[in-house]
Amino acid sequence: MAEIVPMLDDTISEDDLSQDGKGGLGVLVEKYFFGYDPNSNPEADFLDAGVELKVSPLKKLKDGVLGIKERLVCDMIDYMAIVDEEFEQSRFFKKSVLLLIIFYLHLAGVERKDLRFMFSVLWQIKGKDLLIIKDDKYFHVRPKAGTSKDKHFSPATGEAVPRKAYWFNNSYVLKEVNPMCDLLVGGFPCQDYSVATTLPDPLDRPSRTIITGEGGAGPSRFKHVVLTPSGRYRRLIPKELERLNMFPDDHTTGASDMRRAFLMGNALVTGIVERIGTILAQNI
Repeated sequence: MAEIVPMLDDTISEDDLSQDGKGGLGVLVEKYFFGYDPNSNPEADFLDAGVELKVSPLKKLKDGVLGIKERLVCDMIDYMAIVDEEFEQSRFFKKSVLLLIIFYLHLAGVERKDLRFMFSVLWQIKGKDLLIIKDDKYFHVRPKAGTSKDKHFSPATGEAVPRKAYWFNNSYVLKEVNPMCDLLVGGFPCQDYSVATTLPDPLDRPSRTIITGEGGAGPSRFKHVVLTPSGRYRRLIPKELERLNMFPDDHTTGASDMRRAFLMGNALVTGIVERIGTILAQNI
């Protein structure tokens, strides 16, 4: 491929296809598929759409399922700017709210040009998750320096320190991605970090959390399925999803059934929020 591709398109560098290094495949996707030069701009890669591009590796585990190979880097930390940034105007917020993630299967000893892309997802972080992220959950701060000499001045210490970045928690990423790929990609099930589910959903126990992948025609074991008196299985209708979250009946009327299910997956259980607010109001 390294020899043939430049013959077909002389804009593709043989060195780009063959060189080693982490992140190199992402550079190829940026440069030759989407047609823009790799950069470190503080804005999202596709500015007009507000979409940030990520190319991330999967690994095949011993039991044949696919797991996340590496932590997903959100953004490098600018030590000088972060102290003056509000969360909603931060680089992290601008570059991480809507992500186009292209996953490929990492195989030891296989050259970059021969790696296989598995699937891609357009992932929008839910509003309630942003509140948790704002409270320093679902992601970590880790060193990410190319070399030991890769340091930036930190106003906190008054000296140059190793560069660091925000990294998404692996279990959080895969929990969100699993419903979008319906647990099957390229013939391999994704590793499941979520709570075990049963089929059908029991009617005499508390319901599982509704997620944004609840709607749509595609099969997924994350969607709620109940057994009817006639012995047939069925999905929950939008009104039932609204009731699980303690919304008024037909609260989302006007949207499509798929959109209504998405909205309930993105919502909170209103009664719980009300009770928490009442207790806080009584004790503050």
